[in-house]
Amino acid sequence: MLLGVKAKTMKKISVTQIIKSIDQKSVIYGNENAFCYTISDITSAPESSLIWISISNANVRHIIEKTKASIIVCKNNCNKNVDLNISKNKAIILCDSPRLAYARIVDTFFAEKRPLGIHERSVIHPEASVGKDCLIGALVNIGKAEIGSNCQIMPNVTIYDGVKISSNVIIHSGSVIGVDGFGYQKNESGTLEKIEHIGIVEIDENVEIGANVSIARAALTKTKISEGTKINNNVHIAHNSIIGKHVLIMANATICGSVKIGDYCKIGSSAVIKDGCKVGHNSFLGMGSVLTKDMPPNEIWFGNPAKKNKSIAE
Repeated sequence: MLLGVKAKTMKKISVTQIIKSIDQKSVIYGNENAFCYTISDITSAPESSLIWISISNANVRHIIEKTKASIIVCKNNCNKNVDLNISKNKAIILCDSPRLAYARIVDTFFAEKRPLGIHERSVIHPEASVGKDCLIGALVNIGKAEIGSNCQIMPNVTIYDGVKISSNVIIHSGSVIGVDGFGYQKNESGTLEKIEHIGIVEIDENVEIGANVSIARAALTKTKISEGTKINNNVHIAHNSIIGKHVLIMANATICGSVKIGDYCKIGSSAVIKDGCKVGHNSFLGMGSVLTKDMPPNEIWFGNPAKKNKSIAE
């Protein structure tokens, strides 16, 4: 019996097909006629399967010797620690990034594609616009919003009025986009009066938003999530915040109001960024850190309050 994740077609997948899907500069050693039916982890790989190895030290040799897998993808500098003629029955593929290769192999041969269409139990405002080739899941509620093409909106997502979503965006279950910003002012009698937020949320193309994420609309202008940014589960992004391109925001992070995060930044799990703070391009705020002042570009900060740990070599 074959273990691991089977290919969508359960047909043989050749080394040539694997190389094409990797789309990296690659070198093959061993059996160039090898094939696989499944992709597996290192510890339980059966025969006729594929594994990937992220390390490049001497342990690679032991893994390759012991595994039953027929195709092994590893880092291109593994040739320093491995006899690449170790088995005539195995194909060893060396490439720059085995993890990226793994992602592309899974997407090409093993990932189940979700069916497109609008679920009959979704609710879409008559003035909303939904682009081509979208998936709108059950119990999704879309107000007077704009949804681009090739988007996937998973079950139980709420999208308020005034939200603009570009193409190729994925939003996972339970997330709320365009919720009211948190703004109140104490009046003459000492009670809190709500400050209505009448701005919008704008999400650029190729953004992925995890489950149970809340993104608040701006007071007057816009809250913006820029191209290619990925947001993990249970994140809160407050009103007027501007998130740059290709930013990674880990689970449970809290981005307070009017924060500006530059391109290519990483925000660690459970980190908090105080309202009005700026994070420079290509910087990393560590797990659980609390940022209370502006953070320059190309730096790593940790702690509460967060302080510089080191610079990132450009």
